Amino acid sequence: MTDDGAAFAPTTPRSRTAHPGYDTRPLELAGPERYAELGALGKGGMGEVRLVRDLRINREVALKRLHPLLTEPEYARRFTREARIQGLLEHPTVVPVYDLGVATDGQPYFTMQRVHGRTLATVLQALRAGDVEIARQFPRHRLLSAFATVCLGVHFAHSKRVIHRDLKPGNIMLGDYGEVRVLDWGLAKFTDGEDAQLSVVSFPEARGLVGDTPRGMAMGTPGYMSPEQASGLVDQLDARSDVYSLGLILREVLSPEATTDPSTPLDRPSPRAPRPHAPVVAEVPREIAAVWRKAAAREPGDRYPSARALSEAVELFLTGQRDHGRVGRARTRR
Repeated sequence: MTDDGAAFAPTTPRSRTAHPGYDTRPLELAGPERYAELGALGKGGMGEVRLVRDLRINREVALKRLHPLLTEPEYARRFTREARIQGLLEHPTVVPVYDLGVATDGQPYFTMQRVHGRTLATVLQALRAGDVEIARQFPRHRLLSAFATVCLGVHFAHSKRVIHRDLKPGNIMLGDYGEVRVLDWGLAKFTDGEDAQLSVVSFPEARGLVGDTPRGMAMGTPGYMSPEQASGLVDQLDARSDVYSLGLILREVLSPEATTDPSTPLDRPSPRAPRPHAPVVAEVPREIAAVWRKAAAREPGDRYPSARALSEAVELFLTGQRDHGRVGRARTRR
């Protein structure tokens, strides 16, 4: 049953053949019937995430479903594409997708691994508030290391011709056991036109889900979009657009109270008055400040050519190789 009392019924028939000496009924559960509701995990612009128990495997998973009020085919198409793109990206920074289906009401859903932790946005907010315990748990070195891992995960997606288009602290999860995840691939897009292949939904209950982002429509999060993305130049977006967003995230990691406006200097701590008992914010070394500035350059050609090159620049800084020119340039390998 769902939280509103509606049956989350299966869409395919079940076999009732029993194996002698063993209860096979959990294995016979099909579609949404296999999941038992446990509570809410969160909500987004298009859907909500529920904590459910997979009765076949007997484990807790996260089930994301399209909001019931979004009945237009375009929403279902985008939702289904998100699941398929996320499922294609088999990398430690991407939450694995387990199942994709359609409920009896015609709304799609997919299940994925449940991740325990907190978002980078939550950590940065706590640092801004002067949370001493969070400052102890998440020193700059740890956040920079996690950021370098995020860059590698984004580079993996780019190697599969996928750009994220909505990179921000709220879409980066820092797990309780050292996991680093890039979340919410709802705006992800193939750079080679392969989107059309993913847009054809094979479920009979959800036919006709086709279409694409209209040219000139800016999609993303204000404050983290590259200039070309904010201008709606969809056809001009590539890996360097994600690199720009990563550069602004790096800026926040270096100085949590800083604005995301890349025109504001960041060679020193934020000029804002510190809160009472707030942790001391270390000065931002010019070598790493040069890294975020290069990543967030206004012109795509002036940025790092790849997220891997950005990750390598951060790693050079972390390993103590602080020659200003070398760290700022890093390697330009794609």
